[in-house]
Amino acid sequence: MKASQKYVLLVMAVVFSTCAFVTTSIAQPPDHWQRDYDQGGFESFRSVVATDDGGYAALTFKTLNMIDWELELTKLDRFGDVEWVHTYAPNNVEVPTPGNLVQTPDGGFSYRYVADDSQPLVHVDQFGREQWRVEHAELGLKLAKRDGGGYVIPTATDSPTQLQLTYLNADGSIDFQVNTDSFSGNLGIGGIEPDGNGNYYVFCSHTHVAPSDAMVYKYDNDGNQLWVRYITSFDFEIRNSHGGFVTEDGGCVWYGSGHESTGLYFFVWGALAARIPADGGPVIWSGSFEQTDDMDQEGFYTGVQGADGINYLAGDLSGDPVVLAVDSGGNELWRYIGPQRPNFFPQYYYFGATFDHNEETLRLFGQNSDEQTDALLQVFGQAEPVPHPYVTFSPVGDTVIPPYGGTLHSAVHIENSTMQYVQARARRDAWLPSGTRFPLDNVQLNLAPGQVISLPDFQQQVPPGAPAGEYVHNLTLFNPADEKISSQAYFFHKEDANLTSGSHDDIEVLAGWQHSDLITAGSEEAVTNTTPLPLQFAVGAAYPNPFNSSARVSITLPNASNLSVQVFNNLGRKVAELANGQYSAGAHEPTWNPSELASGIYFMRVNAGGEQAIRKLAYMK
Repeated sequence: MKASQKYVLLVMAVVFSTCAFVTTSIAQPPDHWQRDYDQGGFESFRSVVATDDGGYAALTFKTLNMIDWELELTKLDRFGDVEWVHTYAPNNVEVPTPGNLVQTPDGGFSYRYVADDSQPLVHVDQFGREQWRVEHAELGLKLAKRDGGGYVIPTATDSPTQLQLTYLNADGSIDFQVNTDSFSGNLGIGGIEPDGNGNYYVFCSHTHVAPSDAMVYKYDNDGNQLWVRYITSFDFEIRNSHGGFVTEDGGCVWYGSGHESTGLYFFVWGALAARIPADGGPVIWSGSFEQTDDMDQEGFYTGVQGADGINYLAGDLSGDPVVLAVDSGGNELWRYIGPQRPNFFPQYYYFGATFDHNEETLRLFGQNSDEQTDALLQVFGQAEPVPHPYVTFSPVGDTVIPPYGGTLHSAVHIENSTMQYVQARARRDAWLPSGTRFPLDNVQLNLAPGQVISLPDFQQQVPPGAPAGEYVHNLTLFNPADEKISSQAYFFHKEDANLTSGSHDDIEVLAGWQHSDLITAGSEEAVTNTTPLPLQFAVGAAYPNPFNSSARVSITLPNASNLSVQVFNNLGRKVAELANGQYSAGAHEPTWNPSELASGIYFMRVNAGGEQAIRKLAYMK
């Protein structure tokens, strides 16, 4: 089927029934932007959790050669910038299958995965460093935080077929297990979600029996089954439960996929969802988003509750990536249909969703399978990323320190990408293998618009007495309210010097952590420096860009100097001169309004004090 034919079918109004979303007046999807995370190979965000610091963590799998696979934990800040990436299970020939990821009360994370006959429950600290793992090969991959500490894992057992819930302690050991009654057919588990009141929803599919059903179980924290709801209103044979989420009234939404045969090789596939009340009563609404196609599967693979009762569902519709917004009554509000690859497979796959109630933005995580597969973040509700000061902090050269000590080399980049002066505090730490934070730098910064601080070879001495093990080297910006703005970290390893890791007094073993001048050295209390850094020549990005009326650019001059700002078209002809004369030190913001010029690409050239910068602008009437 041609893509154009698919699109015609997609935009046709769906039948008004208990098995279709009500489509009255459908609005256009909100503005959105996206970011690809290119690591040079195949990489995909899978299970995702919103973190306590306002950011996100994603369980990721990756390969550079499609043979050796790695499992990673990727930490993103609220702007989508990568804070750190930790790698586990490297070079597995078998593709690792990630399970659920949860953040624990200690600020760390726990997750499940299976690869090479290993199926552990793993707990890591706030930087992804492994703390412990417990093998649970007999348990499922889905995972929820247990109220009061610990975990709950649902498992579909065979011979007999049952739903088994395993309640685990905080150290990963089994506390107790409960089982449902036996039944025929196959049981699929799409996910488990706590309702915030000490109860758990388990989202299931019951297949290979007539009729097949979607099911939702509700259990309390003591293992008592509160109710089970069979969802039988779909005109489809249920194929898979992919999960569910909790609604703002304490109920839940189940989502998954199903199909109905229309011939030997043809099916009507359905991306399915249903809403169930908190007491397990009759289904509030159920819906399908279907299309006839040749063997193309489809379904909703993730979803989340938004503001004002809106439910967001994302998945695959016969080769098209689809995002759907549905109100509390099951009425479709808007849909987004993404691009399709030439082989009729989706370009985007969605595996995780979060909603930011402060910004009222929907975030979808998955993969972009365009020319190569990169991890993907899409943000709905914003036209472009929010400008913000940010840091990049990465190792230069070797990150293994020998037993007798050595030098770490780092590249430091601090940039204010906003149009305003920003006061910030830069704090640099070494996190010991024991988990203790050892402060290295703490300094106040006054950042001019567009200002950049760049240290391509910052050097840090690691003394011989430092305990052996894995360290975190971390640089963070805080605002005046002491809220984290941006952070980045990398890992280094100190080789054993016949010392027991973490067993010595921190002050004694860490004496000798000299470093080059990020700001100054000493204890956290002594290093605070309130002297503003000297201004540097800086030219910020044009804003907005593209633009349709006027654009401005922030220019910072370290000294009084002659400033020239000229604009050229793509033929090299000068079309505007915005500044030409002596300007004082500090920030300046020339504005360009090309109302009499044609749409197109233009170049702004800035010259001052022997420095030059060029900015590209896209003018769209």
